[in-house]
Amino acid sequence: MRGRTGRFEVSMTELYSETFRDLLRSQTVQTSDVVDVEEDAVRGPWMRNLTRVPVDSRDQCRDLCLEGLERRRDEEREFGSVRNFTTLIVMIHMSQLGLSSTFTVFCLAGAERLVASSDALRLREGPHLSNAILKFERLVTDLAESMSTTPRQVVQYDGSKLTQLLVDALGGNSVTHVLCTFKPESSPAADTVMRIAQHIAQIENFPIENTEDAKSLMAQYRSAVQYYKTERASREPVAVYGDDRGDTQRPIGTSQFAAKDHSLQLERDIVGCWSSPVACF
Repeated sequence: MRGRTGRFEVSMTELYSETFRDLLRSQTVQTSDVVDVEEDAVRGPWMRNLTRVPVDSRDQCRDLCLEGLERRRDEEREFGSVRNFTTLIVMIHMSQLGLSSTFTVFCLAGAERLVASSDALRLREGPHLSNAILKFERLVTDLAESMSTTPRQVVQYDGSKLTQLLVDALGGNSVTHVLCTFKPESSPAADTVMRIAQHIAQIENFPIENTEDAKSLMAQYRSAVQYYKTERASREPVAVYGDDRGDTQRPIGTSQFAAKDHSLQLERDIVGCWSSPVACF
């Protein structure tokens, strides 16, 4: 890193039960400073309030990562060590001469729990504890299946905060390498990991050079996607339920009623805006 004109910054966080913990921030976090995922037309999904520490050398980067690892959760809970349910995320942000890129490592533990059904996991652990790994499996399965459809079906990344961050890493503007590890003995857990790995191997990415023109087109594409998401959410039907506390309104998801070609039409509309970006505004 020394002697280069570029700028390097390191971020490090862990995701546990749909809650982020900044591993490079030692002080108590105020409610307004909590790390969370937000979507932006220019940047795409990004992590609000995540600490970015500038580094000037490989040694400084290594020491910073070791410091963050020391802050990871390691307590025992009802279902075992917390680390078996946390996702570690390390980011190295690089910028030079107007170009920028991010090297991101996702360390996703606990895939062996997918041997059990998703309903059994939620019943045993609650709705959030294994949500990241469950939605990750669903995402890679949908992406693998979408590669064989024409036109390709629209795949949702909104299932968890982890999958929101994987929009470029899996099927997007990124060069991605996946390393799967499991115990050498044959077991249902190893079979599960291999099945997920086979699905990941079928996913195609579309990396491009992040020039200003490319960034502008991507921003217009993301704006179109956000517009259609907002439009679809505003059309969610509302049902009134009566109970002893009075009537309450709750939204009903349209996925169980939507026609099969709804997502295909959405994709055609988005692709139309992509090919004619001026029409998106």
